[in-house]
Amino acid sequence: MRFRLTGLAASLIAVCALAPTAAARSTDPQVRVTVIDSSSRLVADAPVRAGQATVPVGDARCAVGAGTALAALAGIRAPYERPPFEVKLFQGACSGDPADAGGLYVASIARQPGVGSDGWVYKVGHKLATAGAADPAGPFGAGPLRAGDHVLWFWCRYRRGGCQRTLEVVPRSPRVASGGRVLVTVRAYDDAGRGSAVRGATVRLDVGGERARTNARGRASLTVPAGASTLVVSAARGRLLPAVATVRVG
Repeated sequence: MRFRLTGLAASLIAVCALAPTAAARSTDPQVRVTVIDSSSRLVADAPVRAGQATVPVGDARCAVGAGTALAALAGIRAPYERPPFEVKLFQGACSGDPADAGGLYVASIARQPGVGSDGWVYKVGHKLATAGAADPAGPFGAGPLRAGDHVLWFWCRYRRGGCQRTLEVVPRSPRVASGGRVLVTVRAYDDAGRGSAVRGATVRLDVGGERARTNARGRASLTVPAGASTLVVSAARGRLLPAVATVRVG
């Protein structure tokens, strides 16, 4: 599955400059991790246990606390394929103590390094994180990830003070009948998490290939193909970051 995507953002520099302010919790919440690369390709979309991890940083190995976005990225396991990633140190020093990991940042995913002001960033929910990916204080300085959170890693093209808006496609129901209709709503969110309905987005099913365009309220409807058990619904529009959702059939 390929999408059309634009670049990553150097706001990561400011993000990673923040020092850790709180101790990491020992829990390993189950979250969803999505990774979309600079070619708009869906690299990963998987449930993950964001437990404490150890990552290579140059010649060193550094502990990363549970409940951080970097732990979630490192936590992708078979049968889901984890994309290769490279971690660097923006400032300070890392060690075997997760409390020292606040200066780490993700420089490359899927062998795609940051370029100029563009690079890898992450959102939790719909909002761009304000802390480094391994900061023990969590993505917004208010604690680590919680069970059910959605962590979106994407290549941000930094323009006019922010990244491209990210799409979200939401099925009206998580389960539909075979031969029935999949009803979805598509919205776009800016860095601050402000969202609006998207008109003219292309919505597509991975089985059967049916497509539809969203109306002024961001809504579209597609027919469920016979024999499908699980459907992946994708949404894309121009330079906005694409989105996917899963629907069960039956």
